[in-house]
Amino acid sequence: MMKFKIIAVLTAFLLIGASVVIGITCFKGSRVALKATTSKTTLRSPSQIIENKSPSSVIESTVDQYPPLEPKSLTPMESYLSKIKDDESIREQLYRLYGRFNGLVGNYDNYKTTSKEEWFNLLDYNFLKPEVFEKFAEVTASPELKKDFTSVAALVAHARKGLVDGIPSDDDIKALRYAYEIVNDVQIWVLPQKGDNQKVRHKFGASFALKDHKQAIIIEEWIAEKS
Repeated sequence: MMKFKIIAVLTAFLLIGASVVIGITCFKGSRVALKATTSKTTLRSPSQIIENKSPSSVIESTVDQYPPLEPKSLTPMESYLSKIKDDESIREQLYRLYGRFNGLVGNYDNYKTTSKEEWFNLLDYNFLKPEVFEKFAEVTASPELKKDFTSVAALVAHARKGLVDGIPSDDDIKALRYAYEIVNDVQIWVLPQKGDNQKVRHKFGASFALKDHKQAIIIEEWIAEKS
C-alpha cells in the first residue's frame, strides 16, 4: 500500500514538472512570435504605409509629386482642321479655297506667269493641301460630296508631287484644273454662300451631287488612270 502512495506522489511531481516545462516553452514561443510581429510591423513597405493613409492624403501627395501636364499646343493646320466639323463649316471655308483655284487655274490662269519661287510658296496655302479636303470628306453628311472631296484631295496630292521642283507638268496643271472644277461646282451649286449669283458662274458637272455629273465621272477615271 505504501508502495502505491510513493508511485502516486512521484507521478504527480512528474506531471507538475512537465507542465512547468510546457509553460516556459509556450512563453518563449509567444515572445519570439511577438518579436517577429514587431519586426514585420516596423519593416512595412511604402505601399503598405500608403494603404493606411486616407484617400485624400494619397491624392494630395500624388498631385504634389506629379504636376498637371500642360495642354499640347496645336499646329496652325491642326487648329484649322479642328474647326471643320460639318457641311456648314465646309461652306464657310470653300469660297476662299475656290478663289485661290480660280485665280491660279480658273478664269485668270495665273499659273502661266507663276515663278518657281511662287510655286514653292503656294504649296503652303490650304487650297493645295490634301488634308483639308480629306477633312471635308470625313465630316460631310453627303455621300456625293464625300466622293467629290476625296477626288479633290487625290488631285491636289498628284499635283504637289510635280510642284516640289517649281516646274509643273501638263498633268499637274490638269489635276489642278479638275480640282478647280469640282470646287467650283460644289461651292456655287451645292453649298453656296448667301448672295452668290449663280448666273455668272459656269457649271462643269464635276460634282457627284449634281444631277448631271458627267465631268465628275471623267475626273474619277482620270484619277484612277494616274494612280
